[in-house]
Amino acid sequence: MWQTAGCLDALPGRRHILLDHRGHGRSGKPKDRVAHSQDEYIADVLAVLDAVGEEKVAAVGYSDGGYLLYALASRYPERIAALVGIGGVGLPGDTNEYRSQIADQTREYGVRGFIQRMSESESQPAPPWLIKNLCETSDEMFILELEGWLDGPLEADTFPLIQAPTLILCGSREDTDNAAEEAVKVLRTGEKAVIPDFGHLQAFWRTDVTAPIIREFLDRHAPA
Repeated sequence: MWQTAGCLDALPGRRHILLDHRGHGRSGKPKDRVAHSQDEYIADVLAVLDAVGEEKVAAVGYSDGGYLLYALASRYPERIAALVGIGGVGLPGDTNEYRSQIADQTREYGVRGFIQRMSESESQPAPPWLIKNLCETSDEMFILELEGWLDGPLEADTFPLIQAPTLILCGSREDTDNAAEEAVKVLRTGEKAVIPDFGHLQAFWRTDVTAPIIREFLDRHAPA
């Protein structure tokens, strides 16, 4: 989906390393909730970086991918040169209870129903290719990820520990509590880009708006 969205073409001159997280795409799909702890997902990312011989990278993650990178960067600062998280973030004092709520909605509507409702709530519907890609993750794997990360660190708790320059890029419709600004206040080198009238899905697929922002940030902090 990163290729189709145009993200790779927007970042020329770089080696692009993409992975299917466990439970997604062609990666393994363990059915044990313990296998879906956030620690396991972090270990997978580190294993991929080791396998391809990259000690330190500029990292871009979307939605839970951003949340995962915040946790990884807070624990392994030597591996992350710069970080872009696409999607809204939590405030200090928030809990991970929203993950249980999304898991319950997925049990009721399925992944497709959940994504479709999200798309319909935004100012533009997501393109069919994005919905198709996101819905290729099964209900079971999506729920295991949601609930498996319940014991992970809260996003807001990771921000003071992150050493890498960090950009939080999100839509105004998912930043109604001004959480991106609160995160910037505690990040060592933090920036935000809140796109007016964008929702969570638009923050990913509207690369005509977001890709130049990501490229400019990475060119300043982790040049190709």
